[in-house]
Amino acid sequence: MNCSYVLSSTERKSLKYKKPKKKKTTIGLVLIYFMFFIVCFLCLFPFWYVLVGAFSNGQDYLNGGVWIWPREWDLSNFLFVLQDDALWSGLLVTIARMVIGVSAALIFTSMAAYAMSRKNLRGKKFFRIVNLCAMYFGGGLIPFFVWMVQLGLYNNFLVYILPGLFSVYNMLVFSAFFRGIPEEMHEAAIVDGANEFQIMFKIYFPMSGPAFATIGMWLGLAHWNSYYDCMLYCSTNENLHTLQYYLLNIIQSASGNSDGSGIGQIYTDVTARTVSYAAIVISCIPVIAAFPFITKTIKHGVNIGAVKE
Repeated sequence: MNCSYVLSSTERKSLKYKKPKKKKTTIGLVLIYFMFFIVCFLCLFPFWYVLVGAFSNGQDYLNGGVWIWPREWDLSNFLFVLQDDALWSGLLVTIARMVIGVSAALIFTSMAAYAMSRKNLRGKKFFRIVNLCAMYFGGGLIPFFVWMVQLGLYNNFLVYILPGLFSVYNMLVFSAFFRGIPEEMHEAAIVDGANEFQIMFKIYFPMSGPAFATIGMWLGLAHWNSYYDCMLYCSTNENLHTLQYYLLNIIQSASGNSDGSGIGQIYTDVTARTVSYAAIVISCIPVIAAFPFITKTIKHGVNIGAVKE
Protein backbone atom coordinates (compact mmCIF):
# COMPACT_ATOMS: atom_id res chain seq x y z
CA MET A 1 0.00 0.00 0.00
CA ASN A 2 1.44 3.34 -1.04
CA CYS A 3 1.37 5.72 1.95
CA SER A 4 3.22 8.59 0.29
CA TYR A 5 1.70 12.01 0.66
CA VAL A 6 2.31 14.97 -1.59
CA LEU A 7 2.16 18.42 0.00
CA SER A 8 -0.06 20.90 -1.66
CA SER A 9 1.24 24.29 -2.76
CA THR A 10 -0.54 25.99 0.15
CA GLU A 11 1.09 23.67 2.67
CA ARG A 12 4.52 24.14 1.11
CA LYS A 13 4.18 27.91 1.42
CA SER A 14 3.16 27.59 5.07
CA LEU A 15 6.31 25.55 5.84
CA LYS A 16 8.66 28.20 4.42
CA TYR A 17 10.78 30.12 6.91
CA LYS A 18 9.17 33.33 7.93
CA LYS A 19 11.48 36.17 8.88
CA PRO A 20 10.57 37.77 12.18
CA LYS A 21 9.01 41.13 11.84
CA LYS A 22 11.22 44.02 12.80
CA LYS A 23 10.06 46.00 15.76
CA LYS A 24 8.93 49.45 14.86
CA THR A 25 10.98 52.28 16.28
CA THR A 26 8.65 54.21 18.53
CA ILE A 27 9.06 57.60 20.13
CA GLY A 28 9.29 55.98 23.55
CA LEU A 29 12.16 53.74 22.44
CA VAL A 30 14.01 56.73 20.98
CA LEU A 31 13.59 58.63 24.25
CA ILE A 32 14.92 55.65 26.23
CA TYR A 33 18.05 55.42 24.06
CA PHE A 34 18.51 59.18 24.26
CA MET A 35 18.28 59.19 28.06
CA PHE A 36 20.65 56.22 28.22
CA PHE A 37 23.16 58.11 26.06
CA ILE A 38 22.87 61.20 28.30
CA VAL A 39 23.46 59.15 31.46
CA CYS A 40 26.50 57.41 29.92
CA PHE A 41 27.90 60.73 28.79
CA LEU A 42 27.47 62.31 32.24
CA CYS A 43 29.21 59.32 33.85
CA LEU A 44 32.11 58.99 31.41
CA PHE A 45 32.89 62.59 30.47
CA PRO A 46 34.37 63.56 33.90
CA PHE A 47 36.84 60.67 33.61
CA TRP A 48 37.73 61.67 30.05
CA TYR A 49 38.09 65.33 31.07
CA VAL A 50 40.55 64.41 33.84
CA LEU A 51 42.47 62.14 31.45
CA VAL A 52 42.76 64.94 28.88
CA GLY A 53 44.00 67.36 31.54
CA ALA A 54 46.56 64.85 32.81
CA PHE A 55 48.17 64.50 29.37
CA SER A 56 48.07 68.23 28.60
CA ASN A 57 50.86 70.75 28.89
CA GLY A 58 50.23 72.61 32.13
CA GLN A 59 50.95 76.11 30.86
CA ASP A 60 48.89 75.54 27.72
CA TYR A 61 46.03 74.12 29.81
CA LEU A 62 45.84 77.43 31.72
CA ASN A 63 44.85 79.18 28.50
CA GLY A 64 41.58 77.22 28.54
CA GLY A 65 39.68 75.54 25.75
CA VAL A 66 41.03 72.03 26.43
CA TRP A 67 37.98 69.78 26.73
CA ILE A 68 37.94 66.85 24.30
CA TRP A 69 41.57 66.38 23.25
CA PRO A 70 44.93 67.67 24.54
CA ARG A 71 46.14 70.63 22.53
CA GLU A 72 49.74 69.96 23.52
CA TRP A 73 50.61 66.45 24.68
CA ASP A 74 52.95 66.29 27.66
CA LEU A 75 53.96 63.61 30.20
CA SER A 76 55.53 66.05 32.64
CA ASN A 77 52.53 65.84 34.97
CA PHE A 78 52.98 62.09 35.43
CA LEU A 79 56.75 62.44 35.82
CA PHE A 80 56.23 65.05 38.52
CA VAL A 81 53.81 62.84 40.46
CA LEU A 82 55.86 59.65 40.10
CA GLN A 83 58.98 61.37 41.45
CA ASP A 84 57.17 62.52 44.58
CA ASP A 85 58.14 60.35 47.57
CA ALA A 86 54.83 61.17 49.27
CA LEU A 87 52.99 59.32 46.49
CA TRP A 88 54.88 56.07 47.06
CA SER A 89 54.64 56.37 50.83
CA GLY A 90 50.88 56.88 50.59
CA LEU A 91 50.60 53.98 48.15
CA LEU A 92 52.40 51.60 50.52
CA VAL A 93 50.22 52.67 53.45
CA THR A 94 47.07 52.22 51.38
CA ILE A 95 48.11 48.77 50.15
CA ALA A 96 48.99 47.72 53.70
CA ARG A 97 45.65 48.86 55.09
CA MET A 98 43.83 47.15 52.21
CA VAL A 99 45.53 43.79 52.67
CA ILE A 100 45.35 43.75 56.48
CA GLY A 101 41.99 45.52 56.78
CA VAL A 102 40.16 43.42 54.21
CA SER A 103 41.56 40.11 55.48
CA ALA A 104 40.80 40.89 59.13
CA ALA A 105 37.32 42.22 58.38
CA LEU A 106 36.40 39.21 56.23
CA ILE A 107 37.45 36.74 58.91
CA PHE A 108 35.84 38.62 61.80
CA THR A 109 32.57 39.45 60.02
CA SER A 110 32.16 35.99 58.48
CA MET A 111 32.64 34.30 61.85
CA ALA A 112 29.98 36.52 63.41
CA ALA A 113 27.71 35.88 60.43
CA TYR A 114 28.12 32.12 60.76
CA ALA A 115 27.06 32.32 64.39
CA MET A 116 24.03 34.46 63.48
CA SER A 117 23.04 32.01 60.74
CA ARG A 118 22.73 29.10 63.19
CA LYS A 119 19.23 28.38 64.50
CA ASN A 120 20.46 27.11 67.85
CA LEU A 121 22.37 30.28 68.79
CA ARG A 122 21.36 31.38 72.27
CA GLY A 123 20.18 34.97 72.52
CA LYS A 124 19.93 35.29 68.74
CA LYS A 125 16.97 37.69 68.89
CA PHE A 126 18.81 39.95 71.31
CA PHE A 127 21.93 40.03 69.12
CA ARG A 128 19.80 40.78 66.06
CA ILE A 129 18.17 43.76 67.77
CA VAL A 130 21.54 45.10 68.95
CA ASN A 131 23.02 44.77 65.47
CA LEU A 132 20.09 46.52 63.80
CA CYS A 133 20.21 49.36 66.32
CA ALA A 134 23.94 49.77 65.72
CA MET A 135 23.31 49.72 61.98
CA TYR A 136 20.86 52.64 62.00
CA PHE A 137 22.02 54.70 65.00
CA GLY A 138 25.45 55.98 65.98
CA GLY A 139 26.98 58.11 68.69
CA GLY A 140 28.29 60.77 66.33
CA LEU A 141 31.66 61.96 65.14
CA ILE A 142 32.91 63.71 68.28
CA PRO A 143 32.26 60.81 70.71
CA PHE A 144 33.84 58.42 68.22
CA PHE A 145 36.90 60.67 67.90
CA VAL A 146 37.27 60.88 71.69
CA TRP A 147 36.92 57.11 71.91
CA MET A 148 39.67 56.58 69.31
CA VAL A 149 41.98 58.93 71.22
CA GLN A 150 41.31 57.19 74.52
CA LEU A 151 42.04 53.81 72.94
CA GLY A 152 45.45 55.11 71.81
CA LEU A 153 44.60 54.92 68.11
CA TYR A 154 45.43 58.54 67.31
CA ASN A 155 48.41 58.58 64.91
CA ASN A 156 48.30 54.78 64.99
CA PHE A 157 48.08 52.53 61.94
CA LEU A 158 45.48 50.36 63.70
CA VAL A 159 42.96 53.20 63.40
CA TYR A 160 42.60 52.10 59.77
CA ILE A 161 41.92 48.48 60.76
CA LEU A 162 40.01 48.12 64.02
CA PRO A 163 36.96 50.39 63.37
CA GLY A 164 36.19 48.53 60.16
CA LEU A 165 36.46 44.99 61.47
CA PHE A 166 32.71 44.49 61.66
CA SER A 167 29.85 45.69 59.47
CA VAL A 168 26.25 44.74 60.19
CA TYR A 169 25.28 44.93 56.53
CA ASN A 170 28.15 42.66 55.46
CA MET A 171 27.23 40.29 58.27
CA LEU A 172 23.67 40.07 56.94
CA VAL A 173 24.98 39.28 53.44
CA PHE A 174 27.20 36.52 54.80
CA SER A 175 24.36 35.12 56.92
CA ALA A 176 22.03 35.00 53.92
CA PHE A 177 24.62 33.02 51.96
CA PHE A 178 25.31 30.63 54.84
CA ARG A 179 21.59 29.93 55.25
CA GLY A 180 21.47 28.94 51.59
CA ILE A 181 23.90 26.07 52.19
CA PRO A 182 21.95 22.82 52.80
CA GLU A 183 21.53 22.02 56.49
CA GLU A 184 22.15 18.34 55.73
CA MET A 185 25.84 19.10 55.20
CA HIS A 186 26.07 20.57 58.69
CA GLU A 187 24.29 17.58 60.19
CA ALA A 188 26.53 15.11 58.32
CA ALA A 189 29.64 16.91 59.60
CA ILE A 190 28.32 16.76 63.18
CA VAL A 191 27.75 13.01 62.80
CA ASP A 192 31.35 12.63 61.59
CA GLY A 193 32.57 14.32 64.78
CA ALA A 194 33.41 17.79 63.47
CA ASN A 195 33.01 20.80 65.75
CA GLU A 196 31.60 24.19 64.76
CA PHE A 197 34.99 25.71 63.94
CA GLN A 198 35.88 22.82 61.65
CA ILE A 199 32.51 23.03 59.93
CA MET A 200 32.86 26.77 59.50
CA PHE A 201 36.39 26.78 58.09
CA LYS A 202 36.29 23.53 56.10
CA ILE A 203 32.74 23.50 54.72
CA TYR A 204 30.96 26.85 54.89
CA PHE A 205 33.83 29.20 54.09
CA PRO A 206 35.13 27.25 51.05
CA MET A 207 31.59 27.12 49.64
CA SER A 208 31.08 30.87 50.12
CA GLY A 209 33.55 32.17 47.56
CA PRO A 210 31.09 34.57 45.86
CA ALA A 211 30.19 36.15 49.20
CA PHE A 212 33.84 36.59 50.18
CA ALA A 213 34.72 38.05 46.76
CA THR A 214 31.81 40.49 46.79
CA ILE A 215 32.31 41.78 50.31
CA GLY A 216 36.08 41.77 49.84
CA MET A 217 35.62 44.03 46.82
CA TRP A 218 33.41 46.40 48.83
CA LEU A 219 35.92 46.53 51.65
CA GLY A 220 38.85 46.93 49.29
CA LEU A 221 37.25 49.89 47.52
CA ALA A 222 36.37 51.45 50.86
CA HIS A 223 39.97 51.21 52.07
CA TRP A 224 41.38 52.38 48.76
CA ASN A 225 39.14 55.46 48.55
CA SER A 226 39.29 56.38 52.23
CA TYR A 227 40.89 59.66 53.23
CA TYR A 228 38.61 60.99 55.97
CA ASP A 229 39.98 58.77 58.74
CA CYS A 230 43.52 59.76 57.76
CA MET A 231 42.55 63.44 57.87
CA LEU A 232 41.00 63.05 61.34
CA TYR A 233 43.45 60.75 63.09
CA CYS A 234 46.76 60.73 61.20
CA SER A 235 47.09 64.12 59.49
CA THR A 236 50.05 65.11 61.69
CA ASN A 237 52.00 61.93 60.91
CA GLU A 238 53.25 61.98 57.32
CA ASN A 239 54.34 58.34 57.52
CA LEU A 240 50.68 57.28 57.88
CA HIS A 241 49.24 59.40 55.07
CA THR A 242 47.23 57.35 52.58
CA LEU A 243 47.18 57.72 48.82
CA GLN A 244 43.79 59.41 48.80
CA TYR A 245 44.87 61.91 51.46
CA TYR A 246 47.90 62.70 49.32
CA LEU A 247 45.53 63.19 46.40
CA LEU A 248 43.35 65.47 48.53
CA ASN A 249 46.34 67.68 49.31
CA ILE A 250 47.23 67.86 45.63
CA ILE A 251 43.66 68.87 44.69
CA GLN A 252 43.52 71.50 47.43
CA SER A 253 46.82 72.85 46.19
CA ALA A 254 45.37 73.01 42.68
CA SER A 255 42.33 74.92 43.94
CA GLY A 256 44.44 77.55 45.66
CA ASN A 257 47.41 77.76 43.28
CA SER A 258 46.38 77.06 39.71
CA ASP A 259 49.62 78.56 38.40
CA GLY A 260 51.72 75.78 39.93
CA SER A 261 53.26 77.74 42.80
CA GLY A 262 51.82 75.39 45.37
CA ILE A 263 53.63 72.30 44.05
CA GLY A 264 57.08 73.64 43.28
CA GLN A 265 58.72 74.34 39.97
CA ILE A 266 60.63 71.14 39.24
CA TYR A 267 59.05 71.09 35.79
CA THR A 268 58.23 74.29 33.92
CA ASP A 269 55.39 72.67 31.95
CA VAL A 270 53.22 71.56 34.88
CA THR A 271 50.64 73.27 37.04
CA ALA A 272 48.94 72.22 40.22
CA ARG A 273 45.72 71.44 38.38
CA THR A 274 47.22 69.22 35.69
CA VAL A 275 49.36 67.48 38.32
CA SER A 276 46.22 66.77 40.35
CA TYR A 277 44.62 65.23 37.24
CA ALA A 278 47.67 63.00 36.76
CA ALA A 279 47.52 61.91 40.41
CA ILE A 280 43.82 61.04 40.01
CA VAL A 281 44.55 58.93 36.92
CA ILE A 282 47.37 57.07 38.68
CA SER A 283 45.19 56.34 41.72
CA CYS A 284 42.43 54.89 39.50
CA ILE A 285 44.65 52.49 37.55
CA PRO A 286 44.82 49.66 40.15
CA VAL A 287 41.04 49.65 40.68
CA ILE A 288 40.29 49.64 36.95
CA ALA A 289 42.83 46.88 36.36
CA ALA A 290 41.51 44.63 39.16
CA PHE A 291 37.79 45.01 38.61
CA PRO A 292 37.34 42.90 35.42
CA PHE A 293 38.89 39.84 37.07
CA ILE A 294 36.18 39.54 39.71
CA THR A 295 33.15 40.95 37.87
CA LYS A 296 31.48 37.56 37.38
CA THR A 297 31.97 36.58 41.00
CA ILE A 298 30.59 39.88 42.21
CA LYS A 299 27.57 39.57 39.91
CA HIS A 300 26.73 36.25 41.52
CA GLY A 301 27.47 37.48 45.00
CA VAL A 302 25.25 40.57 44.94
CA ASN A 303 22.27 38.31 44.18
CA ILE A 304 22.73 36.44 47.46
CA GLY A 305 19.41 36.03 49.17
CA ALA A 306 17.42 37.43 46.25
CA VAL A 307 15.95 34.02 45.29
CA LYS A 308 14.50 31.66 47.87
CA GLU A 309 13.98 28.03 47.09
